[in-house]
Amino acid sequence: MRRRSARHHGSETPSPKVPVALAVAALAVLGFGRWWLDRPSAPTPPPSLDAGSYLTAIAPALRRAGCASPACHGGGAPMHLAPSPTDAAAALAELDAVRPFAAHADPSRSPLWVRATSRAHAGPGALSPGGCEALALSRWIGGAVVRSCPAPLPPGPR
Repeated sequence: MRRRSARHHGSETPSPKVPVALAVAALAVLGFGRWWLDRPSAPTPPPSLDAGSYLTAIAPALRRAGCASPACHGGGAPMHLAPSPTDAAAALAELDAVRPFAAHADPSRSPLWVRATSRAHAGPGALSPGGCEALALSRWIGGAVVRSCPAPLPPGPR
């Protein structure tokens, strides 16, 4: 009769050792999870710019300020503005040209707002930094839907 060895006896508990490959895989998963949770957050992309607001409020304000004049951005500068867009495709192409200048986490520091409100850049037709159009421009750069500002009252007796 053959005798069974003690290690093959059915009443013994299995060995508590975990295979090395499984332990390494578990540590790798835990390490990745820790890295994923501790990684620096990616910068938030700038908010999308509302095309309707651009067409009805922002572009007209920039044109009134003289930004689309031939001596300024109507003459083929990097941010080209048409004196009056001829169709929707031209207006959207203009928005695409404006978009990089509007991108900034702080709207009041975006190149578009700074240049549109700076007398040194835009000359006497610049948007007044505290005015309705400058505020609308800042809000639009921040991702808001804006409406055009009311037209000023004509001078005269009231």
